[in-house]
Amino acid sequence: MRTGSTTAEVLRAERGRIALTYGVTLLENLFYLAYPWTIGLAIDGLLSGKGPWSLAPLIAIWGLHILIGAGRQVYDTWVFARVHAEIAAGTIVRQRAAGMGTTEIAARSVMSRELVDFLEREVPTLATAALGLVGGIAMLFWYDRLVGLVVTALMVPVLAVYTVMGRRAHRLNKDLNDETEREVDLISRGRPGPLASHFRRRGRLRVRLSNAEAASWGLVELFSIAAVVVVILRMTALPAIQAGELYAMLAYVWRVLECLDQAPLLVQRFARLLDIRRRLALGGAPERPDDPADRRDETAAGASI
Repeated sequence: MRTGSTTAEVLRAERGRIALTYGVTLLENLFYLAYPWTIGLAIDGLLSGKGPWSLAPLIAIWGLHILIGAGRQVYDTWVFARVHAEIAAGTIVRQRAAGMGTTEIAARSVMSRELVDFLEREVPTLATAALGLVGGIAMLFWYDRLVGLVVTALMVPVLAVYTVMGRRAHRLNKDLNDETEREVDLISRGRPGPLASHFRRRGRLRVRLSNAEAASWGLVELFSIAAVVVVILRMTALPAIQAGELYAMLAYVWRVLECLDQAPLLVQRFARLLDIRRRLALGGAPERPDDPADRRDETAAGASI
């Protein structure tokens, strides 16, 4: 690959290897989805006197998962190390040729690591959450249609909450990345006033992001409580339900809720990635946010020197 390749060119060149590691990750997620079902079969089989052979499906899936998962972890670390090396080098060469300053180039080189980390970690996590949601709800429909409908209805307010959070996270991450690009220059100048203002501003932005995550998580948990209460009442009222089936249904409900718990962080990381991707494509020099509170901070900091 030629020196100075764009992010898109690097990803296209490595698309086969990346697709392989994502495909294996998808297979691992299918194993996770099968665990509650196989455990339920084992419980019902043992309780009905079928003996240890009832554990065979669980043991087989678990063993296969260990082999495939270990190989995938070794392989994807190698793949994404190659990707990061190409993207970081290409970013520096292209932005230097475009006349960008050392401050912005240094910051964007660090951001390239965040982009690759997202591809290596958050994309598989996102796939796991998506498959957990869709697969978990599908299995609940298979066990009982009403339970599946209740959990599906939970997705409506959840989607609304995370849509609002995503928009706010995108704005805040843009401001935070602006501050990151200014940081090297501020450190090199070493002026206490602007440095103090800069780090206070970064702190406020991180607090706002954390508050947005906490608020969205809290709202989703309130909706989840209502859904779980309805689901438990329905499951315990089903005629002739077996212990293994009851366990499996509860496990799939909790699987769906665990996936929803991951959503605030994934939404925030994705919003940050969108802004990073724009900057790595070249972009202009960062603008300092025009925030009256920030100006007051700089004035106060300067007066205290």
